Amino acid sequence: MLETARNTRTDGRRDLVTELLGLWLVLAVFLDGWAHLNLPSLETFFTPWHAALYSGMLATAAWTAVVIFRNRAPGQPLVQSIPAGYRGTVVGLILFATAGGLDLLWHELLGIEVSLDALVSPTHLLLGFSLFLILGTAVRSARASHSASPGDHPALPPATLFAVVLMTGLGAFFLIYVSAFVRPGPTALFVPTPVGSPGRVQAELPVVVTLASYLLTTLLIIAPFLFTLSAAKRPVRGVVTLLVAAAAWLPVAMLGFRTYSIAGAAGATIAAVAADLMLARLPATWLRRRLPAVTGGIAAVLWTGQLLAFAVTDAIRWPVSLWLGAVVLSAAVAAGLALLSSWAPAGSAGSGARGRTSPRGSRLSPPEADAVHNDQVITLVKVLHTILFTAGYLAIAVVASVISYYGRPELGLGIILTATAMLVTLLIASAVVNRRQKRAVESAKDAEAAAAAGHTRTYSANVSESYEHDALTVWSLIRPAESAVLLSNAQRAFTVPGTPAGVGEQQCFIGRDGSVSVIEVIGEEGPWWATTRPISPGEMNSRSTYRLEPTSTGCTLTLGTVIELPANEVLAEDPDQWWETQMRPYLTRIKEVLAARQT
Repeated sequence: MLETARNTRTDGRRDLVTELLGLWLVLAVFLDGWAHLNLPSLETFFTPWHAALYSGMLATAAWTAVVIFRNRAPGQPLVQSIPAGYRGTVVGLILFATAGGLDLLWHELLGIEVSLDALVSPTHLLLGFSLFLILGTAVRSARASHSASPGDHPALPPATLFAVVLMTGLGAFFLIYVSAFVRPGPTALFVPTPVGSPGRVQAELPVVVTLASYLLTTLLIIAPFLFTLSAAKRPVRGVVTLLVAAAAWLPVAMLGFRTYSIAGAAGATIAAVAADLMLARLPATWLRRRLPAVTGGIAAVLWTGQLLAFAVTDAIRWPVSLWLGAVVLSAAVAAGLALLSSWAPAGSAGSGARGRTSPRGSRLSPPEADAVHNDQVITLVKVLHTILFTAGYLAIAVVASVISYYGRPELGLGIILTATAMLVTLLIASAVVNRRQKRAVESAKDAEAAAAAGHTRTYSANVSESYEHDALTVWSLIRPAESAVLLSNAQRAFTVPGTPAGVGEQQCFIGRDGSVSVIEVIGEEGPWWATTRPISPGEMNSRSTYRLEPTSTGCTLTLGTVIELPANEVLAEDPDQWWETQMRPYLTRIKEVLAARQT
């Protein structure tokens, strides 16, 4: 028994060193991701960021070799000397070396990825898979030790918990484009657009992506939590906080510590600490019999913490049905995942589950039926919200009454008064938000009606700037959607997936204030000219033209616009001066970026 304990401690220290090297690799991955996002001029495979990653891999390979040789008995074949759990590590190292060579060849032939394609590039995905194998070393080692002597390892080893957290962080890297911690989310303005209205899909696209991000980020946190729970009798102290820190702060740092991301991550982290404190006091029977309720509660607490941080630092601009629905859906996904992980076969359980989950009304319906269905769903959601709020207030009233009955009437009265004040504040806030939303929708409808009636006024303006660079150089800078991050106040810009390159291409821009706009290319002849139009709801009916003309010293870029407004609206007393004020910072920024690249 003493020898077994000694070997266990030795293996734990060995695995901890392996996972510390894994931390080096994970940080290097995020550092490289930061470079791809923030350094658009990155045009070579040989960078300091790749050096950090591949040097970490060499250190891991050297340590793995030391581990194998230390474990080797005299005369034993080298393959049989690999400790339990480290075979996957060796495979991961070989795969990483192979993927690294393929990645170098990929970059030399096809160039450096600068956007979403960097995350889903086949060579990068192979590198990620090999990293998962390496980071999972302590998990495999602990499982092998537990299989050999199941009674000796009731708790989760520190190295194993560290490995799970690192793998969660790596998963957050490859899913950063659907992370709920890197989007403005409910702080972004959303104006509900009636079914059938132009631009409805574009208006709802950011909300749809954010809702999907909440669900996938919930899975990213809850799945490893359930894994750690399956390997130990009780949740490891601080496990939720560690998982949230890995899933939130690493992506936030990779994107450059933006204000809304910091607020959301901080709120979720504080909520995670509260969840860990509650888990520490939770009866063991709840973890066995009511695990779906526990995990659903964890998800609800995390996202509520994030929403509270948004409300304190900025504002929640989504309707209550959206942000509260996001919390409820995330809790349902967490509960469902826990239910699947603890599912036990039973006689009729399978058929019962199928009967509950079979979808209804899956056939497409005409717009009128769709609108009726949406109205019914909205009505149902409102009724459920009313029931939940009423039940919650009644529960508080019952608790206050019990406290008063047992000799603390002043405390009971204080609870009732506080709950009533909060309820009134919430109702007033909801009324104000709903009123503003209705006004915004009515204003949009009035503008559309005026435009449809044909009573419009047209404005046109142009502004130019000369550059000491050829037209192709300037075009290659201003043409990609991602360049807006460098040239304007956009914090995120990308080409809408599924749209064609060139004419018909749609580009989405997310401002630092949370605003979202989408434009469509309606004409183009590179590198000489392009014409675009906005397709976001509420945008002015306009056309913008980018025209490049060669000169003896370089080229001239002319930005023109034609704007059509209702006759009762005035753009400016001097449209040319207004356009000059709007576009001069953009033209100046182009010159600054070109000069920086030249040096």
